[in-house]
Amino acid sequence: SLSKKLTFLVPLKERREFTLRFFRYLVKVNFPYKIFFADGSKKRLSENYMKILKNSKIDFTYRKFPYDSNFAKFQRKILNSLSLINTKYVFTFSDDDFPLFDSIDKHVKFLEKNKSYVACGGYAINFDMLDKPFDKDETFGHPINFKKIMTKYSNDKKNKISRFEYYLNNMENSVHYVFRKDILLRNYKLIYAKKIFFTNKSFYGFLRDGANSISGKVKKLNLLTFLHQYHFQSNIKSFLKHEQMVEKNSFIKDFKKFYNRISKTFFKTKKKKLKHIMFSNEFFFPKTKINSVLKKTKTKNFLISKLSKIKIILLFYSYFLNIKMHLQNEHIKKFMVSINDKNIKRELSFIFKFLKTNQL
Repeated sequence: SLSKKLTFLVPLKERREFTLRFFRYLVKVNFPYKIFFADGSKKRLSENYMKILKNSKIDFTYRKFPYDSNFAKFQRKILNSLSLINTKYVFTFSDDDFPLFDSIDKHVKFLEKNKSYVACGGYAINFDMLDKPFDKDETFGHPINFKKIMTKYSNDKKNKISRFEYYLNNMENSVHYVFRKDILLRNYKLIYAKKIFFTNKSFYGFLRDGANSISGKVKKLNLLTFLHQYHFQSNIKSFLKHEQMVEKNSFIKDFKKFYNRISKTFFKTKKKKLKHIMFSNEFFFPKTKINSVLKKTKTKNFLISKLSKIKIILLFYSYFLNIKMHLQNEHIKKFMVSINDKNIKRELSFIFKFLKTNQL
C-alpha cells in the first residue's frame, strides 16, 4: 500500500505540550504511515509520552539526538535521520501541525506515476487559536483566522539553473513536500559535506531549498495538505523578518557563503549566469530601501495605552467570545464552505472536533 512507502520525519525540540497533543491525535486517527521522531531537546522524551504510541498500532521510531543548540546541529540531525529512514518517500513535518491523509496519498501517487519529479506538495492553511481568558495554553480551543499559505506554482523547469532561478524569485520553502528519500538525503549530504555556519539561520533554509530545487522538478498540486497553527512558540518567530535580515551587517558575508556553496556544489559551468541570477535577485538585494521601523500613529498608541488600563474588560470579552465560539465557530463555518472535497472536509471536521474537546 502507499502508506508503507512513506515516512513522516518529525523533528522535536521542547514544546512538549504540542508533542503530547500530536501523539494523541496520531492515535485518534490511527495514523497510517511510518513516522520517525528526531528529538533534539535537552532531555529525552518521558516514558509516559512514549506509552501513548507504544499502546497503539502506529509504526514509529524515536531517536534522541544531541541538543539542537544551533541551527547547524539541527540540520545535521535531519541528515542523520534521513540516513536511518528506509522508505521510498519522506515527508518532513511539524508536531504542531495537522496532516490531511487524502491529499498526502495523492502526492505519493503522483510521484509513483511521474518519475521525473523529485517532490510533490500542496498548499496549507494557517490558523490561530482564540485566546482564552484565564489560560495561556494554545494546544486546544477554537481555531480562527484561516489563511491560505504555500501558494506558489510547480517548479518544473527543464534545467537546474532555471529551477534555481525560479526558486529565488518565489522563495517558497520545500520542507512540507513529499520527497523521494534518496534525493533528499543526497541533497543534504552534498550541501553539508563541509561544515558551514551562517550568522542568520534563514540561510540554512535558503541553502536547503535551493539544493532541492536544483535536484529536480517539484510538483505543486492544488490540494490542501495540512493545517499549520501559528502560536507563541512557533519556530518562525525566531527568524528575522526580511527587512531585518538584509539590513544586518552579517548579511553580505552570509550571502557570499550561500553563493559559494551553491556554486561549488552544483554548478561546474554557467557560473557567470549563476552569479548574475543571485546577485541581481531582488529578494536579497531590493532596489528600494526597506524601512524596517514600523510607524506607530498617535491614535494607535493612545488606544494601546487605554486598553492596557482596562484588562478586566478584555478578559470578560474574551470569556464571552469563547462561549460564543463553543456554540458556533463562524470562522470554521466560513472556511468549511470553501472546501469542496468530501474526504478533506471529513478530516477537517475531525481535527476541529479534536481541538475543541481534547483538553490536555
